[in-house]
Amino acid sequence: MAGDYLKTIESRLDKFLTHPSKRVLLLKGKWGVGKTFFWNNIFIKNRLKNQGGLLESDYAYVSLFGVESGEQIEDLIIANSIKIGEADALDKASALLRRAMEWVDHVPKLREFSGLAKRFGRMFIKDVLLCIDDVERKAKTLSMANVMGLASVLREHNNCRTVFIMNDDELQGDDLKEFEKYREKVIDEIINYAPETKDNVRLIFDDDPYIQHYVDIFSTVKINNLRIMQQVKWVNETFSRYFAGLETAISNQLREHIALLTCFFHDPSLGIDVSNLRQMPLSGINQGVGDETKTQADLARSYGYLIEEYDFHLAEFLMHGMCDEKEFEADLLAASQREKQGQVYSKYR
Repeated sequence: MAGDYLKTIESRLDKFLTHPSKRVLLLKGKWGVGKTFFWNNIFIKNRLKNQGGLLESDYAYVSLFGVESGEQIEDLIIANSIKIGEADALDKASALLRRAMEWVDHVPKLREFSGLAKRFGRMFIKDVLLCIDDVERKAKTLSMANVMGLASVLREHNNCRTVFIMNDDELQGDDLKEFEKYREKVIDEIINYAPETKDNVRLIFDDDPYIQHYVDIFSTVKINNLRIMQQVKWVNETFSRYFAGLETAISNQLREHIALLTCFFHDPSLGIDVSNLRQMPLSGINQGVGDETKTQADLARSYGYLIEEYDFHLAEFLMHGMCDEKEFEADLLAASQREKQGQVYSKYR
């Protein structure tokens, strides 16, 4: 369920997509905050199926990751075009042109004319809502001026509307200069996508009864990366069968340790080397350990993390995709038993 912030972003996008004259929008945000996930899975999905106020007849999503030229962008638009309201049906004209281009490339006498044949592609890019993603990951041979120029041409002559998704903080050198040069001329509106941690946690753990637990964990380590949150959920699912029968405190601890170790593994900036876990003291006492290990142990405690025996198996799973699950279960049950004995001792003290 989308929170208030996400609903606000949806509302702003809806207004842009139905605006009579605005044609190019930049949806920007920091790396990993979920810009693409939001656009593809929360916003555009239902609007394509239900024609939710969209004015264009076709839709195309294109990633510029590694794309080397404007011609490749046009080819990708044609290849990825779908009819709005028929989200599974490729536009027949686009599919026909794509097959024709492939055929031309394989006929010796016509191969030299393939470039000319492909230039007819722009004729088929009309009345299209475009999402152009990963702009900052394009190949160096594709200039930012070319990318923004294409959006401008399609806007002025082909009745197209374009949404760029990018992290403009990643632009450097000529790309940054060209972006700044053409931004005012090409881009009509900018939306900075900056959800809070709780907003992203809701997207991944929406139906989880421990959702607040995860909000607290990710807030503690200052992680708002949607992909890392998804990794935490997947690791949780892998070990979900072990939660039953544990003492509540150990069950909650296991969830917390899965989340923290997954964050440590996927975000080196947190400063905890999961492969070094066995060198860190179980008790949290630093006698007899090296300076680097002591520093990591102190840092781990600052995140509220103290190592348990079963954590070594979780670390093994994160690094290699498998672990000795029998030993993991034995260590987990031993921790649960210690917790139970501690409760009994406290009761009769």
